Amino acid sequence: MSMEYAIIDGLYSTKSDVFSFGVLVIMLVNGKRNRGFSHSDHSLNLLGHAWTRQISMELIDSSARDMHNLPQVLCSIDVGL
Repeated sequence: MSMEYAIIDGLYSTKSDVFSFGVLVIMLVNGKRNRGFSHSDHSLNLLGHAWTRQISMELIDSSARDMHNLPQVLCSIDVGL
């Protein structure tokens, strides 16, 4: 279960699993943790940042940008959101 979801209201359901999966996918693609994420333009966490940017090259970790599977990485972001 995602810590972010537990902190909000502490309830667990099947929605918690879906939320946790999305958090995990975004963190894997981005290479950064949700907690402690910072951006110079705003004070959102990683999920808030991803939601405002939607599918963007900025969300992809620099080591994954050179991959030939870029369409799959972009699809992963879409699934995570």
